[in-house]
Amino acid sequence: MIKHYRSDIDGLRALSIILVIIFHAFPHSLHGGFIGVDVFFVISGYLITSILLENMDQNKFSFIDFYARRIKRLYPCLLVVLVATLAYGWFVLFPLEFKQLSKHALASSLYINNFILYKESGYFDAASNLKPLLHLWSLSIEEQFYLIWPFMLYFLKKKKIPVGYILLICLITSFLFNIYYIYRKHSFAFYMPVTRFWELLVGAGLAYIKTYKNQFINEKRDFISKKLNLSSLFINHILSAIGILMIIGCALTIDESKLFPGWWALLPTLGAFLIIFAGSSAWINAKILSNKLMVGIGKISYPLYLWHWPLLSFPRIIKGDTLEVPLTVGLLTLCVLLSYLTYKFFETPLRKKSNFTAIPLLSGMVPIVIIGIAVKSNLFSSWINSDVPTAKVVNAINEWDYPKGLTFKKIRDRDFYEIGSHPKKVLFFGDSNMEQYAPRIKKLILEDPSVKRSAVFLTSGGCPPIPNIYEDKHPQLKGFAEDAIDYAKDSKVDTIVIGAQWIGYFNTNSTYYYQKDNINSAISHNSMGIKQALQDFTSMLKEWTDKGKKVYLVLNMPIDYNCSPQAMIERNFFSAPLFQTTSVKTEDWLNTSQLVSRALKEAAAQANVTIIDPTLSLCDAQKCQVLTSTGEPLYKDSCHLRPTYVENHVQYLDEVLF
Repeated sequence: MIKHYRSDIDGLRALSIILVIIFHAFPHSLHGGFIGVDVFFVISGYLITSILLENMDQNKFSFIDFYARRIKRLYPCLLVVLVATLAYGWFVLFPLEFKQLSKHALASSLYINNFILYKESGYFDAASNLKPLLHLWSLSIEEQFYLIWPFMLYFLKKKKIPVGYILLICLITSFLFNIYYIYRKHSFAFYMPVTRFWELLVGAGLAYIKTYKNQFINEKRDFISKKLNLSSLFINHILSAIGILMIIGCALTIDESKLFPGWWALLPTLGAFLIIFAGSSAWINAKILSNKLMVGIGKISYPLYLWHWPLLSFPRIIKGDTLEVPLTVGLLTLCVLLSYLTYKFFETPLRKKSNFTAIPLLSGMVPIVIIGIAVKSNLFSSWINSDVPTAKVVNAINEWDYPKGLTFKKIRDRDFYEIGSHPKKVLFFGDSNMEQYAPRIKKLILEDPSVKRSAVFLTSGGCPPIPNIYEDKHPQLKGFAEDAIDYAKDSKVDTIVIGAQWIGYFNTNSTYYYQKDNINSAISHNSMGIKQALQDFTSMLKEWTDKGKKVYLVLNMPIDYNCSPQAMIERNFFSAPLFQTTSVKTEDWLNTSQLVSRALKEAAAQANVTIIDPTLSLCDAQKCQVLTSTGEPLYKDSCHLRPTYVENHVQYLDEVLF
């Protein structure tokens, strides 16, 4: 154990969990509260490495003792939360939802949930709010670090290899991996240990400094204080204040649109470093972080972290993404109560038990592992595929088959897909709203002998087919339009179909921006960015038509939450789900889409491009269609048609192939 307990570090834990909970409970109030997790990483790296160094220096270190202590620290609360989450999920979730929950519970019990979440990440991945165990990715990162770090540290000290240099090399290497992947594959940078270990190593580095370089640091600090005519304590006050400002400032200024961790993660991690480095005598540490309330919250921060997300996630699954404030406050009150009870009756008593307690704690995870494997292996398939009244609606959720049946190829290092062998080609260019039409195109090419063209899909989810449009979390946008323009120069491409969820890009909340030459402007109503984007878009269309290409512009199809199969299910906290009818008024949709549609039609007219309007087929004078005559949903979610409907019923694109 560490010789000197520091109450201010428990207070820093409290600050971290408060930031995370506010962000998850009231996301629009604290956009960057998720950085609390990064502060946790630094604290953990500091405390655990301090223990390791102290025990190794005193020849008291034992791998068995270390891992037994980790199990006693982590497993009691985790076991309680996993059992409670699975039990409640069994009654309120749909079969496929429970299957995913079981998979995440299995992964969390084995501390590999970050790998599972990375594998699931993608444009059509379920929203984070709909994954009750999503938050356990950070626990997995932490424990993966502690499967490696003690062995590495033990080896370095036994072989008398300089720990400080190796630690610094590992920290810099991990940070550089983080920077490399943040611009290439954001989800990899977010979930993978190799891109996150540097944050724990920041804490480990601080532990190394405090253990071996404390006298040197104190001498330098005394020297600086004399030069500046300031006391060493005052310098500690300043360092702690800077650290707090870095953490709070980061939480207030960044949001989920930023490439995180990346460079941004330096702010909270270095902020935590400075606060701990300043010592318990610094004013903020002594007066604020060591306050009894903050220390109390810090002591239950682990169960608070475990409980808060399932308690907020399940109501969002049942009632929708936005929760009413009274309900949210009630859930947070329940969270505090459950966390205190878990801490008092599970975490604290079991931590004081002998190391042999680790064995039954590990055994307690066996049922969760069995359930996870059984559900994942479809051993409950008869239940999962049971015929329930809402089966038609449930089957539509997340139905998607792109690029099934298409041939994968590369264009200038960009993925694209092709179907058919005719020399004449139709280029389908756009985002996932263009990809959704692949089943129909594929059916016509394979089954209709009168079709004398093959199809090429150059598409990417979340990427508008407009030159010079960018978004930080979509690095694949770089050169996206340019690659399509270049490919369209091929004489075999005689027809181009361009489509997207245009409304998603041209709105006031858009995180996309226009960048060219000296212009860098947000894409929003009447901004310079949107005017330039539409001008470049028109020029691209005109370039194609001037070269004799036949170009079709597909307008936005009707999108609305009431189109989604999710909206057709009424769910309650303690009763079975029921089917409910939903509808979308044509008038409301036309009002929503009129500005974007008008701008696109003007661009099409200037470039002599043919307009295809899905609204004419999907809506009548009164309402837009959301169900077929047999009660099957048309959509897979609020803004994409499901493949089975597209394949058999969507005919408004047929003309482009004939």
